[in-house]
Amino acid sequence: MSHKKITFYLSHLYQGGAENVMVIVANEMAKQGHVIDFVLAKAEGAFIHRLSSSVNLVDLNLPNPYFAVFGLIKYLRVAQPDVIISSLHLNNICAVLAKKFSGVKKTRVLIRVANVISVKRVSFWKKRLERLALSVFYPWADKIIAVSKNVALDLNSFLGIPNKKILVIYSPSITPEMMAASHEPVDHAWFQSNYPPVVLGVGRQTVVKDYATLLKAFALASKEKDMRLLLLGDGPERLALEELVKELGIENKVEIKGFVDNPFNYMRNAAVMVLPSLWEGLPNVLIEALACGCPIISTDSPGGVREILKDGEYGELVPLRDAQTISDKILDVLRGEKKPIDEHWLEQFKVEYSIKQYLHAMME
Repeated sequence: MSHKKITFYLSHLYQGGAENVMVIVANEMAKQGHVIDFVLAKAEGAFIHRLSSSVNLVDLNLPNPYFAVFGLIKYLRVAQPDVIISSLHLNNICAVLAKKFSGVKKTRVLIRVANVISVKRVSFWKKRLERLALSVFYPWADKIIAVSKNVALDLNSFLGIPNKKILVIYSPSITPEMMAASHEPVDHAWFQSNYPPVVLGVGRQTVVKDYATLLKAFALASKEKDMRLLLLGDGPERLALEELVKELGIENKVEIKGFVDNPFNYMRNAAVMVLPSLWEGLPNVLIEALACGCPIISTDSPGGVREILKDGEYGELVPLRDAQTISDKILDVLRGEKKPIDEHWLEQFKVEYSIKQYLHAMME
């Protein structure tokens, strides 16, 4: 494949699974010699420094990402890339509208969908409006990349997107850089050899992640065995979670550390990682934790969790909002009931495998 001019578009680069994946894909494509522009509605976010020096950062410098379509139209008319790749619903709509109204014929649009849409807990009218907008605009893309088979099924059944428009490409969650970072020493007292085992939670603290249930489960489990809970990440629910920690009386056993640039060495050294989400697309943290050898407990949520864990063969699947079962499974893992991972299973989540599929999608 000859070298292409490829543009990535997001509104910002704050920490998040979609942002992380887009940076990984952009860096790897730049490494392979493609000309890469990474366009942001506003150049903000902790992940900006992760962009390779070979990637050209373009800042539209807009006060509101809803106005990005106008900046993207101007950008496309000047840059005329071979492909533009976007992720997340607002960004995807901006990308297809910008292509439509820029008059640039050569640019192909690939939009990445990272979550099941039908299960989102929003108001009736908001869901109807979102469904209408996505069902109208998404077919304008040349290809829609679904991050899991479950997401692809949802796009077809809920939005009516034809299957021929959809490609399933797993996120390139496992990279050499990630694996190297996982072996760095952990600068935290709880990971010393004489401390109790550490239960880990990694991700943005939002309602959909349901860390409240994890806190309740930990409160139950820690009555049976001495342990610690460390939450890595930040988000709008943090204050509410800190209040819940006090209500449960587990302040001396729980730390909400906030965002860390390297969560992978924590994964390698934790006793178990729990993902209590209500729904997911393809949670990168599960793949990363498996690659780091960390035992997994996850809710059997709509999305790609079952695909990652091979229907529970490589991790424990528990019902949603079930603190008692999560507590029981934490205690089981700490007693030594662990599920070994087949290294060959992880190949499909490695960056080299995923990039080949992205490049193929550009040419299809």
